[in-house]
This record gives sequence, structure tokens and C-alpha cells, in this order.
Amino acid sequence: MLKSFAFAFLLFPALSLFASAQSRGVTIEETAGTKYAILIGVNDYVRLAPLRYAKNDIEALRDELYKTGFEEKNVFTLTCGSESKNLPTKENIELIVNVVLDRAKEGDIVIMAMSGHGIEADGEARFCFPDTNPSDLLQTTVSIKSIFEALEQSKATFKLMIVDACRDNPFTTRSVAGASALQTLADPPAGVMLLQSSRSGQVSYEDPELQHGVFTHYIVEGLRGKAADKEGRITLLGLTKYTMDETPLHVLNRFRSDQQPYLRGEITDFVLAEFAAPPPGNTSSRQARQIEEARRIEERRQTELVGTWRQFVNGIALGDFTVRINRETGQYEMFMVDYSDAMLVAPKEISNIQYDGRIWSYDSDWGFKIVKFVLRRLNNNTFEGVVEGNQRNRFVRIAR
Repeated sequence: MLKSFAFAFLLFPALSLFASAQSRGVTIEETAGTKYAILIGVNDYVRLAPLRYAKNDIEALRDELYKTGFEEKNVFTLTCGSESKNLPTKENIELIVNVVLDRAKEGDIVIMAMSGHGIEADGEARFCFPDTNPSDLLQTTVSIKSIFEALEQSKATFKLMIVDACRDNPFTTRSVAGASALQTLADPPAGVMLLQSSRSGQVSYEDPELQHGVFTHYIVEGLRGKAADKEGRITLLGLTKYTMDETPLHVLNRFRSDQQPYLRGEITDFVLAEFAAPPPGNTSSRQARQIEEARRIEERRQTELVGTWRQFVNGIALGDFTVRINRETGQYEMFMVDYSDAMLVAPKEISNIQYDGRIWSYDSDWGFKIVKFVLRRLNNNTFEGVVEGNQRNRFVRIAR
């Protein structure tokens, strides 16, 4: 007989979750049934703002689930850039959800994870497909309520839904009547647990240094062993606590903002993964992993700017330039590759290029004057700022 309790909260007193679990007699259930996962990640949209790391999130989560005992035949991954049967389309999602949830039986685990844009349309939370049309939202999105209902009807014993969809406003060119970015989801139905990336009014951040959404990054890190207890087990509540502890701290330090994941529903703790022995804890191994992780983060940060960008000053497109890394020196190099009639002459040299993951600055030598550009990352593909040392206030925007 499973011991469970109804529990709903908006994260901050995270410790109350675990104190309440103990006081109400929630036990950690061992799982011997089949483990299913439905994983959906959408980066590319035809009519909505693109995301950068939703696909990375889902594929990293998939890889860790494989390692924890989810068989490949029972894990269904739908992401952009896949073959047609694995694209995150309305037809594919509805088919797989219906078949898997109908197939799952008592004792089984079903995890459904969705990473991408979510919206609220006519008061209902919905998940967006690559071809979501702002003019026909009800037909080109999937209702999260309908997925909740399908999960509720499934005979699976353990049903967890993970949603990382409270991103920036997805409507890039205009507001859409009756629609807005997803804020929060209603309480899940009986027997279903919901782990959501942020609460109402907050944004779920993507971090270029991690190459992931922050929330999903810490779920994945937890599954890699950082959420394991002293017996080497990773339980739902252990993973949730780790994710809830680490995500707000990362977002506060990195973006000076607030993102608090939360867990809601009828909570039943169960084992997600189990190591043969507790994760290694010797200092030398841990330091080596930290050094390797720092190296990978620095490599990702360095390549973040590489590519072709268009420069706008006071709203006027002046031209395109390319950023690359000199393989011998490891330094950034920038070159104008095209410029418009609005720019009578191209800069002679662009130098002193600096980027720390948030601020991008460089000096532009025009022959008669050197001016400094200081830009702040606005989103994944846009920087905005000013030209310093100029008599006139010039607003600069760099985009790709």
C-alpha cells in the first residue's frame, strides 16, 4: 500500500517539503515495474521566438535516464532536427502519449518532460509546437490539461510531469489577444506529480555557459549522482530538493534574478536511480571533475560569440561582422564582412574584444577616433548597449 499525501507549495520553504514528508510517514517506494519516459524539446519555431537549449535539455535528460535503467525502447524523445517520426509535432505527441499511457500498468513509472515555450490562451496552459500559429493557438498547441487527464487515467503507479516552459514572451512581433507567456500550471490531478521550473511571474533561464536551461541542468546533475543519498539512491524528493536548492542560487549569482522551481500534487517518493555504491567522495576525484567542468564552461563561453552578427546604431543597420577565435592566441577576432550605405566607411580595426558571458565590449578604430562599444546580453541572440566616448548618445543593438 503506497503512503502518499496531498502537498502543494511555491518553493521557497523547500525544507518544509521534506519535513512534512517525514512527519506524514511518506516512505520511499522501491520500483520494479517498467520505466517509461516521454521527452519533448522544442528550440525552433516558425512564428515564435527561438530557444537555444531546449533540445540540449531533453537529450541530456534522456541520456541520464538511460544510465539509470530506462530501456531505450521505452524512452520516446521528440526534438527539433530529428527524423519525421521523432519531431515534436501535435500528431506525434498525441500518438505517443496515448499509446504509452494506455500501455503502462500498475507498478510502472511514467516520466513526461517538456522543454520549450508554454503559453496561456483563453485561461488555459498550452505547450507550443514548432509550427504554433499565434492566429490559431487552440489548434496549433497542445493543452497541458489534456495531458494531465491522460496521466490521471493511466494505470501507472508513479507519474511525474516535468515542465520547463516559463520562458520569455514567445510572441516576437506583436501581442496576441487572450494569450500570454505561461506563468504557472494548475494543480495536477490525483496520482500525478508536477515539477515545474519556476513559479508565477518568474522566467525560466537558459544559460549559455551551461548550454542548458538552468532548471533542467540541475535535474540532470542530480541524476548523475549529486542528488544521491548516503545509500547511493536518487529518489524523487532527493532530486527535487537538490534541484530546488541549486537552481535559485545559480540564477541569483548568474543573472541577479529569482527562479524558484516547485513540486505539487499527490506526492509519493520513489527511487529513480540507484548506484551500486555511494557516489565517489574523495577530494582528488571531486577536484578533477570540478576542473574539467570549469574547462568545458570556459570553452562554451569562448565560442558563444562565434558567427556572423548584424550591427544597428540608433535603429539603422550598419552592416555585418564575423567573430572568430584565433587558434594560436585564443583571442577573439572581429571583421566587417558587409556594410550598408548608411556607413560611409568601415572601421579600420576592431580590437580589445572582451566577453564574460554577460557583457561584450570592444574598441572600434575609425582612423580619426577610437570608440568603445559596451553591450549587455539581452537574450540568446541579441546584445544591446551604448557607444562610449561619443558626444552623442548612440544606442547599439547586435543581433543574429
